[in-house]
Amino acid sequence: MSRARTLTRARGGWTEEMRARAKPDVRPGFLETGARGPSTPRATRMEVEPAPASLTWDMPNENERRFRTLIENARDIIYRYEFLPEPRLRYVSPAVTEVLGYTEEEHYADPNLAFKVIHPGDRLFFLRIWRGRVEVPDLFGLRLVRKDGRVVWTEHHVRFLYDGKRSLTAIEGVGRDISDRRRLEDGLRVREETERQFRKQLTVLVDVTNRLSRVGSTDDLARLAVELGQRELGFSRLSIWCVDNNGESLKGMYGVDEDGQVRDERAIRSPIHPGSTHEQTFKRKRGFVYERRSDLRDCTGKIVGKGDHVAAAIWDGENVIGVLHADNLLSGKPITPPMRRILKLYASVLGHLCARLHSEEKFHKLSMHLRTLREQEKTRIAREIHDELGQSLTGIKLQLSWLRENLDSDKEALARKVQSVIGIVDSSILSLQRICVELRPAILDDLGLLDAIEWMAQEFVARTGIECRVSARPRRIPLKGYPATALFRICQEALTNVARHANATRVRISLRWDNGNLMMRVADNGRGITEREVTAPDSFGITCMRERAVELGGSVMINGKMGTTLTVRLPVRMP
Repeated sequence: MSRARTLTRARGGWTEEMRARAKPDVRPGFLETGARGPSTPRATRMEVEPAPASLTWDMPNENERRFRTLIENARDIIYRYEFLPEPRLRYVSPAVTEVLGYTEEEHYADPNLAFKVIHPGDRLFFLRIWRGRVEVPDLFGLRLVRKDGRVVWTEHHVRFLYDGKRSLTAIEGVGRDISDRRRLEDGLRVREETERQFRKQLTVLVDVTNRLSRVGSTDDLARLAVELGQRELGFSRLSIWCVDNNGESLKGMYGVDEDGQVRDERAIRSPIHPGSTHEQTFKRKRGFVYERRSDLRDCTGKIVGKGDHVAAAIWDGENVIGVLHADNLLSGKPITPPMRRILKLYASVLGHLCARLHSEEKFHKLSMHLRTLREQEKTRIAREIHDELGQSLTGIKLQLSWLRENLDSDKEALARKVQSVIGIVDSSILSLQRICVELRPAILDDLGLLDAIEWMAQEFVARTGIECRVSARPRRIPLKGYPATALFRICQEALTNVARHANATRVRISLRWDNGNLMMRVADNGRGITEREVTAPDSFGITCMRERAVELGGSVMINGKMGTTLTVRLPVRMP
């Protein structure tokens, strides 16, 4: 005959504590319960063996007393619900009051309470198990609703009992409150998902940073940062504002309007009001401000809705130079912690890029100033050479000519010598003129850029024999000063490269206006420059051409397909 025994772990090992009547057909195993009474120093562990089918639920008084003492001190809910002959809760342990807030008496008084406490979202699942539509798992979870309305996560081990007609007669089970464990698991799951989203967005941010690093001006940087922030980083609406020179107001850069379109806001100025997000960011040195259900405004300060709003300070390494705003007006989705972290990093990236652009701008201004001084010095030297040394050589030539004409006929040898000296002086004068032109072509100052380029093309043809033609639309190009000098020097360097490396027979130079830019194109039919030659560190001529253009806010592009084509863009306002 099978029997059920309960063993309690004591200090010296396992000893028999009590005998209990076990439920028919129960599987051998263990049941752990947390003892709540002071008489049991450690957790109680019950080993259950199958009991005879002939035994009933009613137990002898002594065994029942001991069994009830054990389960009534357990922290788990132990229960038996019977369906036949009529539905009733046969037993539920006192732990039900601690877990659900309902007393034992309330459960006994209302047989349906055991099903009412099941969360509406889990009732269908339980009914499917009850009706045998799914296999009964060894352990399954149920959400139960406490008397005070709070949801409790529980884990159940249940056995369904049937009679000979396969009618459900009873449900026996043990339920454990796992709310704390579930909260920990949910928290861990949320943190893992948050980190996953952050790592994904961080990868996108790296790509966006690489694209922004190729921008050449702060205006272009702000415009592209807003476009990429909306399209790649997932911010539905954002804007960039910079500190004005006096530090008391902000000037707009670019932003996304209420229709989701990128808008030029550079003409907008906004004072820094006390208590505003701008004031918190700039005056109080708070690098990051997050507001939930705040008033969302457009670029003019008008309230256009409510939602999440984030402001991140843009630092250049020393000072706050701007602020990056983002909100969820268009999407309506909350700005999650990973998105807030990404926005803070994005603002930091923009600050570093702005600092780099400002440094490059200062460098270009200094470089342009030095080049201007150099051109002025070249002009002065060329003028002095032409005015002083040129006049001296011309005077020497005139004196030698007079001497030759006044020599006696028997002084033919001396006359030949004088003629030789005159030839040397003529050669020196020509060299002097060439040096003056290379230092500073007077035609550039006297007649303008187009005539200077046409004269240079004629000199190029005479010197190399390579065909060179110049075209311009329109013919009048009102470019003077250093910009004209820079474009002339770029063209001069391009023709020098054609003569040295291209093996070309034809060169075309064209100038035209295009949307506020002066475009100069120098194209030859030579072998074509390679990408390696363009990017070689010792390509000083190409580097010099690019530096001259960048100093003026322009650019130089070189294409080596079907010959070499050099395109220079200079932003020049058409008169």
